[in-house]
Amino acid sequence: MPRYPIIMEVKEIKADLPPMCPVHKVGDKISINNGTVEGRICLGVLTQQLARLYGLANGMISSNTLTYACPDKGKVVFEIKRDPNHWYKDAIAPLTDAPVKATTP
Repeated sequence: MPRYPIIMEVKEIKADLPPMCPVHKVGDKISINNGTVEGRICLGVLTQQLARLYGLANGMISSNTLTYACPDKGKVVFEIKRDPNHWYKDAIAPLTDAPVKATTP
């Protein structure tokens, strides 16, 4: 199954919900490339979104852009994007622009 690159970006932090987030700032990006996570991510967000991120990276039928508010009263708002135009053939192959993609169930 292909592994699509995923980018999570912090779009908004609601200042009216104290205390301020100690992990994220607006504009922070977390990337998931070929099964590895790069960047800082709050453990609460990671645990809540792990199944969705795994599904998106592995071809789950869904839109390519999702919005998610963190479990701490929605203090931090993330935009999660899947790049449908690039994918990894397997765990050790480089990112490709293959003309034919594997079908999604």
